[in-house]
Amino acid sequence: MPGKVRRIAMALLICIGVVSPPPAGATDPPALVSNGDLFYLLDPSDVTAPFGTGRVEVVLDPSRPALDLAGAVVAGLPIAGDATHRQRWRIEIETPDALRVQAPSSVVLEPGDTRVLPLWIDGRAMAIGNDAVIGLRLVRGAAIRDFDISVARRQGAVSVESHCSPATSVVGDVVTCRVSVQNTARSAGDITLTNPVPAGLDLIPSSVAGGFPFGATVVWGGELDGAGPPALTVTVDDAAAPAGYFPLRPFHNSLEVTVGDDGMAMVSVPTFAFGGDTFSRIGIGADGYLSLGDVAPADPDRFAAGQEPGTILAPYWTDLLPATGGRILVNTLTNGHDQWIVVEWEFVLDAGGGRNTFQAWIGYSRPDDVAFVYGPNLGGGAGGKLVVGASIAGNPVPAILYHDGTGTAPAPSFPYARPGFEVDVAVLPGVPGESHTTTFAARANGPGPWVSTSYVFSPLLTGTAIATARGSVVAD
Repeated sequence: MPGKVRRIAMALLICIGVVSPPPAGATDPPALVSNGDLFYLLDPSDVTAPFGTGRVEVVLDPSRPALDLAGAVVAGLPIAGDATHRQRWRIEIETPDALRVQAPSSVVLEPGDTRVLPLWIDGRAMAIGNDAVIGLRLVRGAAIRDFDISVARRQGAVSVESHCSPATSVVGDVVTCRVSVQNTARSAGDITLTNPVPAGLDLIPSSVAGGFPFGATVVWGGELDGAGPPALTVTVDDAAAPAGYFPLRPFHNSLEVTVGDDGMAMVSVPTFAFGGDTFSRIGIGADGYLSLGDVAPADPDRFAAGQEPGTILAPYWTDLLPATGGRILVNTLTNGHDQWIVVEWEFVLDAGGGRNTFQAWIGYSRPDDVAFVYGPNLGGGAGGKLVVGASIAGNPVPAILYHDGTGTAPAPSFPYARPGFEVDVAVLPGVPGESHTTTFAARANGPGPWVSTSYVFSPLLTGTAIATARGSVVAD
């Protein structure tokens, strides 16, 4: 990016400031808290889904839990009542058009009792990627307690697609259907597919391939291998970050991270996506790395050799001493369109006496947006020991730009050099997961519309993955 444009970009960046360290002794917030003191949802691990490995993901607003579903899910939402009184509450559900929800009409809570409200949520009519909110109201006389449950239709770990042709047929015509299932998770999993043939069509049993007929239903089951992990590249790109080196010093609300020698501090940040995973906490290493997990890596040489597990971003991994000299700052910046988490090691002393200033930029408005930039002070690594690179969980081959004198050593970024030295961390897709295809044919037996629905069950899924194919039979 030309220098003039980069200077304009720097001027437009503003501070958001939404990072925070976890309070001492803090645990994850409860999934749902009411506006009164009679009801609350328990820890998300208490949520169950008989059709899968149920889980509730807590969104930024702790009063609104989010259910990720591939198509349909049965979830149990625990509530707790008053410690001394028996209470009966009427349950009212407000559901958007795209969702079908079934729940009990009432719940009775004995003193000190905890009950689980079962909710059957069918989101097959929602488009993948869409969100909706279920309103749950508990009524007891004049007392009313309202809760919101966010439902997100997402592509599940096992995808399913269903296609039938022709979409319009006459009585006696043959309709051919193709159902494809793919495991997109990173682990193998058992998968079961069922496809009841709808009224209006008669299954031709001999036509079933990649499955078997069971009455008027087509069935397949088996294990599919998971997808391979993504790969990373780290390359020098003078426009990798939006504004080159942009100091956090002017922003007085920047979080200053305190961490001891060779230590790592966990910091809560806005949720971001990288390498197919999402993260809402980062581990900031005193020695110039970020761990996207809770385990601190031990050694830069092991990291460069692919022997440190987990996802690690290393803009400048050497023996640094921020507790002795310099500081580590964190903040969030925006240019009005995109947002970034910025971690800066500012004028940090290394064990060889040098001073070092550098940053890691992590975008959270779009996935896989990571860059390293460098200030005017770089000591070259304590004792010549320095690693710049990145690794991703599950992939034993890290992407290394520089290691102890081999590769391209970091240098100052814009505006201290033109065009400046910046590092782009790019994610490459891994090997796709194994897929399976089932085909069958059916004969049209009467006029009217029909819907062929494919159901996929797997421990890899939260709930049931569902795909539909629609058509109609017209009179001859």
